[in-house]
Amino acid sequence: MDSEANSKKEPAQQLLFADLVSNYQEGRDELNLAEFPISAIGNRFDPSVKTILFQDIAFDKASGETITRKLTITASDQYGLPTAPDDEILLGLLQLSRIQNFETPTVTFTPYQLLRILGWSINTNNYRRLKESINRWMGVTLYYENAWRDKGTGQWIDASFHFLEQVEFYKPGQESALAPDGCSVFKWNDLVFRNFREGNLKVLDFHVYRTLEGGITKRLFRFLDKRFYKRNSLSFDLEAFACEKIGLTRPIKMNPSGRPTTDIGQIKRRLLKAIQELESIRYIKSLSPSERFTKDSVGTWEVHFERQPSSEEQEQTTLDIEVEELSPLEGRLVGHGVSRSQARKLISEYDGPRIEVQLEALGKSNNRLGQERFPGPACRTRPVLGNEN
Repeated sequence: MDSEANSKKEPAQQLLFADLVSNYQEGRDELNLAEFPISAIGNRFDPSVKTILFQDIAFDKASGETITRKLTITASDQYGLPTAPDDEILLGLLQLSRIQNFETPTVTFTPYQLLRILGWSINTNNYRRLKESINRWMGVTLYYENAWRDKGTGQWIDASFHFLEQVEFYKPGQESALAPDGCSVFKWNDLVFRNFREGNLKVLDFHVYRTLEGGITKRLFRFLDKRFYKRNSLSFDLEAFACEKIGLTRPIKMNPSGRPTTDIGQIKRRLLKAIQELESIRYIKSLSPSERFTKDSVGTWEVHFERQPSSEEQEQTTLDIEVEELSPLEGRLVGHGVSRSQARKLISEYDGPRIEVQLEALGKSNNRLGQERFPGPACRTRPVLGNEN
């Protein structure tokens, strides 16, 4: 990209986009992109590695079954796998499309506009970085197995595609059939763009997102922001959360018997800095490490998050505390002998219909046995349920 040409274009662009960063706060995130990582978490990736895989087990409400979801990402030899800045740039392209009201999958833009949205410095290196990243996305293929939520059908489907189907970069003195003079252009894949148009999107506070440091914090913020939509507390299997949802490389160590095992201590250390940053901006409640990371009775480590309520929500909680009531589902669980705190924990972790199925089955079993409550072990042992979308 010609830096001299860029400098000539920038004054007019600065007049048009002078307030973009300060005004562009309510961004958008595509729900599939918030659910699974689509890049390595760092700024660099081993060039010899051309494929990465993420997977989880989830309860599919549409089919009523537990399914395995997989995302395989492959790269071109020339540009390699995407990294955290590439993920950020793709999110920036989504904002450009949103600014143009998702009118067409073909989006015209200038690198200056994209850098302003991202809050990056306007310089030659970043211009070059944008072009390299967009070229990289052109060479990345994603294979979703039961892992792409199609907005039209509401089902998890198999889908294989590139996010971007076409790109033209502006060159001085060359006319483009797709973009006005001075503008570059890219085109979204039809499947991806259809999800945009059909509203498979969530609001993302782009002002907060831009202030976050590091790929881990930004990825953590996007994932939790999606999952906090209907609940204020979340708990996850620590290893699966860190490696399959945030995208950390699974660290390995040798146990005393000489067998390789996951280094949970290293996972906690890598997550802790990002978690503390979200605590510092009061996005999540501050917890001590012993509260944040716990081990259950079978030795599985879990990580816990609670959304920090806004001042308005805190005031409402104070007013309502004396008349606090149980939800119908909480009442049913408590009626079966589950403690109130455990009932809330179950509801925060698992989908309501899934709990209903368990309660119905339990009720039938109890009726046969002439019991009115959960037997002791059922109160201590939770069904194995996957992460929900």
